[in-house]
Amino acid sequence: MWLENGSEALAGDSESVLTVSPFVVDFFFVSHHDAQYYQVGASYQMVSGSLGTFQVTRLIVPPDNGTRTTIDVPVSHPANLSPNEPIPIIGNSTEVVVPPSIPYGSTTPPPPPPPEHYLFSIADERSFSIDEAYGIKQVDIATCQLTLQNVHGNNKKVYIKFSSTSYVDGFRLHLTNPPGVYVIPYSLYFLGEEVVSGQDILWTQLINGLNQQPISVGAINSTTAEMAPSGEYKDIITVEVRPYH
Repeated sequence: MWLENGSEALAGDSESVLTVSPFVVDFFFVSHHDAQYYQVGASYQMVSGSLGTFQVTRLIVPPDNGTRTTIDVPVSHPANLSPNEPIPIIGNSTEVVVPPSIPYGSTTPPPPPPPEHYLFSIADERSFSIDEAYGIKQVDIATCQLTLQNVHGNNKKVYIKFSSTSYVDGFRLHLTNPPGVYVIPYSLYFLGEEVVSGQDILWTQLINGLNQQPISVGAINSTTAEMAPSGEYKDIITVEVRPYH
């Protein structure tokens, strides 16, 4: 048997290779789909296709090592199909045997994958001067750090939610010492967008390892801030993170 272009004998160049009778040739069916489409340990059944046509020849070597010739070797099929027609793998003929399901990989179920971990923390917290966040100006006040371990595919994203502990309709700075009722509204920003208190944000394009994004404050009305009693102002924000799946 030869390769498709006839350049190389599949059985090798040795004249003694085909001494075994019968000479058995194994055919391997290779899927054109990538491995990602299959589950290791599962079985898959072929539902259509044919083996195509092929030809077998035998090399004749004269005793005096003269001119070599080849002769065709007939190949029969159990369903007595024409040798010039493709051999069906699946068909309507009762004599064409439907092959059993083909196991992919080991028949032993693989061990369960290691658990996924999403490790979240807030770093680089800092105080800021109120005028740093006037109007369109924004100032970074902290960094979200999210470390992924053993996370694969579509799971590399999370929902993150920022919620004010004092107000349901926004974020406000309030005087701490002495406590007072005067508040300064502000906007919180994450991933470059304004945050709505209590609303999920989809954080995508994550990687296994450390992922970081700044948290910023801005949109403070200068008039409101300058009319406020002097002192230290703060707000407490709850941050929740949950996997996408």
